[in-house]
Amino acid sequence: MVGENSKTRPDASKIREIQAREEEIDRQLVDMRKRLSNDAARRMVDVAKEDSTAKVFLAQYISDKRTEEELVVRSLGQDLMSYQQRLDDLKEQQSLLNRMRTQVAIEKANRYIDDTRIAQGIETPAEPKEPVVPKWYWYFPFGAAGGFLLTGLGIMTFGRRQTKAAT
Repeated sequence: MVGENSKTRPDASKIREIQAREEEIDRQLVDMRKRLSNDAARRMVDVAKEDSTAKVFLAQYISDKRTEEELVVRSLGQDLMSYQQRLDDLKEQQSLLNRMRTQVAIEKANRYIDDTRIAQGIETPAEPKEPVVPKWYWYFPFGAAGGFLLTGLGIMTFGRRQTKAAT
């Protein structure tokens, strides 16, 4: 029986050897899993660092572009203010020019006016050299002729009306 048992039952040394190999394989498996998880964690950290570096560069690029655009906008604002100031100055100069043109036109118009009449009108009214009296000999003949003319026209007008009414 001793021989039979030895055939059916494995040797204790072989069992220990298999158990030792199994433990070794388990240790290697645990080590491999630790290495893999460490490698995965390291890769994730590396990817996160690369991502953060890319985002930092992108943020810097955007910041630089924004700063450039702000400078352009500020420059355009200053140019606009400068042009507005120039426009206001030109409007003021145009107004001054228009006033000067008006004044020159008045001066030219005053050259053609008799200055002595203006001076007399401002200082004292002009007095006639001879007294002015209505002249009856002018009014009588012209007044009589005008009266006859108006009377004739009146008769002709009313005479026609009567004639029309009679017929």
